[in-house]
Amino acid sequence: AVLVVTHPHLFELTDMYVDVELTGEISRGMTLFDQRRTLARTPPNCRVATKIDADKSRSLVLTTLLDYSSSSSFSS
Repeated sequence: AVLVVTHPHLFELTDMYVDVELTGEISRGMTLFDQRRTLARTPPNCRVATKIDADKSRSLVLTTLLDYSSSSSFSS
């Protein structure tokens, strides 16, 4: 979640209507995304990350962890 805030260029974001199902027997408690825009009268209330540059994201996270581990007091 932090990565999308600090490096938004790594993501494709889509405006969607999102809700949590509270009454369904099967889907109760699930987050529902209106990807097909079937609720056309309901305006989008959320920006959803639908794609990510996985290679760049993975590299960034690993580099950050390695940099932290080499500079922290936890390293040997």
